Amino acid sequence: MFRQHEFIYAEANVGSRSCYIDLDRPDGRRDLAQLLCRADVVVNNHRSGSLGSRGLDPHELAEERPGLIYVSVTCYGSEGPWAGRGGFDMNGSAASGLMVVEGSEAEPRLPVTGLINDYVTGYLGALGAFAGLVKRSVEGGSWHVQVNLARSAMWCSSLGTVDPAQAGSTDEHRLLEPVAYDAPSPLGEVHTVAPPVEFSHTRPAWPDPILVPRGSGRPEWSR
Repeated sequence: MFRQHEFIYAEANVGSRSCYIDLDRPDGRRDLAQLLCRADVVVNNHRSGSLGSRGLDPHELAEERPGLIYVSVTCYGSEGPWAGRGGFDMNGSAASGLMVVEGSEAEPRLPVTGLINDYVTGYLGALGAFAGLVKRSVEGGSWHVQVNLARSAMWCSSLGTVDPAQAGSTDEHRLLEPVAYDAPSPLGEVHTVAPPVEFSHTRPAWPDPILVPRGSGRPEWSR
C-alpha cells in the first residue's frame, strides 16, 4: 500500500471524507458497486489501466452506469508509450522540460510554486468534470475527461515566464494577500487558505469538520 506523508494528506484533503475499500475482496467490490449506483463523477488518479481489472474501467462503467462522468488523471497521458508509467508532480516537470525552463540544462529547478502540476491538473480535471455534467444535461451521454501532469507543465511553459525584475513592482506583478481560514479538526487546529471563490448569494465554507483522519468514514454517501 502506498504510504503518503501526513503533511501532504492534510494539505490535499481539506473538505474531503475518507474511507478504505479493498477492491480485491468481495465485500469491497460490493461497497464500490453501491457507491457507483449514486455517483455522478468518478476520478481515477492511478496509472492507466491499473484499476481496470478491478471494475473501474471508464468504458465498462459507462455501460453499467449511463450518464457517468469519468475523470482520468495520469502523469504522462492515457495513450502513448509512457501511458502505463506512474509518476507525480516532479516527474511531469522534469519530463516536460519545465525544470529546464525554470533553471537551465546544467541546473534544472522546480518552479517557484513547487507543486504546480498537481494543482493545475486538479483544476483542469474539475473543470472537465463540470463541462461533462453540463454536456450530459444538454446532450445526454457519458463523458470521459483525460488530464495529465506532463501536459499541464507543457501548457504552463507555453504561457511564458515572468521577468524577475518585475516581481512586486506593481499591483499587477504583486502576489495577493491570502485570506486565512482557521478551524478545529480531529487532527488538530487547521490553518489554511479560505475558499477563493465568492458567490453572490452563497457564502463559501469548508465542511465541519474541515479535515478528518484517513479511512475514518464509511463507504456510503452522506445524506
